[in-house]
Amino acid sequence: MTKQGGTAAALGAGCLVLIAVPVLFVVGFIVVVNVQSNTPEDYPTVAPDTMAKRVHGRAQQAYEVLGFDRAPGRDARMDSSYCYPDGLESINDKPQQGAYSLSYEWALDKVPEDQAVAALRRVERKLEKDGWKVESSHSGGFRDLYARRGTGDAEERQSFHWKASGGGRFDGGSSGPCAYDRDAPESDAYAKPQVDGPLPGMTPGPAMP
Repeated sequence: MTKQGGTAAALGAGCLVLIAVPVLFVVGFIVVVNVQSNTPEDYPTVAPDTMAKRVHGRAQQAYEVLGFDRAPGRDARMDSSYCYPDGLESINDKPQQGAYSLSYEWALDKVPEDQAVAALRRVERKLEKDGWKVESSHSGGFRDLYARRGTGDAEERQSFHWKASGGGRFDGGSSGPCAYDRDAPESDAYAKPQVDGPLPGMTPGPAMP
């Protein structure tokens, strides 16, 4: 083989390598995504009614610590949301089949700032004592407190917000971790979990000094 022929063959082989590497990368990427998509996330299986009581119970405990002497208005509600898988399969932007997360939210009007500040301090101390990671901030007519416990999809969250506008509005809520609903329809990843019957409203705790 001539020197010129050898050079051409080398260039041809190099081109084939340059083409093959990205092709193999794409194929490998697709295989990994498909494998992860067919592997269920490691969520516990919890009936929506059981999770709803757990989330509501967290919110009720916090409300008692806040020390308000009246119940929230009709804004209190239980909401559900989807759970999305971690890893490369998240690029599909499709919720995990049969998985859900619940949150309970409430609001209280006509809360003066001094009462809101005292309430936030009480609940912050309590949550930190119970092992929650707490972050708080305030700016102008706004005060916020966020609490988290657990990691990843097992994380539980609580949040509390006060704003001066509208006479002083205080919002709070509790969110549970992702879980599987045993009775979720297999053909619909977007089905909402069913919670039987209304949950009790929030009730005030003992009077605070």
